[in-house]
Amino acid sequence: MSYDDPATDRKAVTELIAAGVTHIVLSLRTPYPKQVVRWLVDEIITPVRGATEVG
Repeated sequence: MSYDDPATDRKAVTELIAAGVTHIVLSLRTPYPKQVVRWLVDEIITPVRGATEVG
């Protein structure tokens, strides 16, 4: 995961899901910014879930 370019990471994860990948490990680089888990949820996980949910 890139703290500077989360859009690229969201795109990559979304493409993996579209290709059928069901298990993805997200790796965060040190040094960790403050509230890195909140950042991960807000910038990657929640938007990707919203983009890939089947309604």
